[in-house]
Amino acid sequence: MGNNVYVNSSGAQAYIVTDEASVYRQVGGEHYFQVASSGTADAAISFTTAMIVKNGGNVGIGTATPAMTLDVAGTTKQQSYTAYYHDDHSTLAGYVGDASAISSLSDDDLFIRSNKDFGIGTNNTGASVRFFINTTGNVGIGTTTPSQKLEVAGTALINNGSNNHHLYFGNTSYGIHVVHSTGVMNFVSNSSTRMSIANGGDVSITGNLLPTADNSSDLGSSSKRWANIYSADLHLSNEDTGGNEIDGTEGNWTIQEGEDDLYLLNNKNGKKYKFVLQEIE
Repeated sequence: MGNNVYVNSSGAQAYIVTDEASVYRQVGGEHYFQVASSGTADAAISFTTAMIVKNGGNVGIGTATPAMTLDVAGTTKQQSYTAYYHDDHSTLAGYVGDASAISSLSDDDLFIRSNKDFGIGTNNTGASVRFFINTTGNVGIGTTTPSQKLEVAGTALINNGSNNHHLYFGNTSYGIHVVHSTGVMNFVSNSSTRMSIANGGDVSITGNLLPTADNSSDLGSSSKRWANIYSADLHLSNEDTGGNEIDGTEGNWTIQEGEDDLYLLNNKNGKKYKFVLQEIE
């Protein structure tokens, strides 16, 4: 059964008139829907199988060897939207289509909506869900139980293809910047670098390093001592601590360096002292 096709004296299929042609055939329990572009009257036709229904039930569009129940070779276009149901058609699973059909978004957008959770998996097993969105909007990568807006179970890599990589919080004025070429990690606040970690481990800060509360934290410990302390003037104060262990008083002193001497300043009464130093070599 066909349109604009006949069998000529040579036994070949040919165009009846100058136009397109099509034919439907059944061969070996299979259904062939074939088409041909426009050709000249009486010219031989070369048909292309546009769709085939195999005797096993597989349907091919654009392919004559469908491997699945529906096998499409090429691109497809969905007008409006499609509703998907569970196997027994008792429960709606979700929609796929243009956004205007199911929301207030632009009809130029592709929109996927699930009635419950939405997931993308691999390896043909439910246990291998790679990307997951739950009903509250939390997104999980590598987990199906995300507790935050984004939760990643595993290692995450940020790479923008250049030497500088950025992770921002709130806006671009606050975040972590990594200079890939040097390995330096910068912590940025209010568009200014506040702390940097060099690739060798050295840490530099802009501003003061302060404990969370007064007289509450130690610098090092009895088992984790700093090797050397490099500083300018050394300010010592035990005020508001209850006093020292000798006479119970509180003091406020500053040690300053001279060219040949060390000086001690009493910041409470303004008196100044000089250390008596004995040269040993």
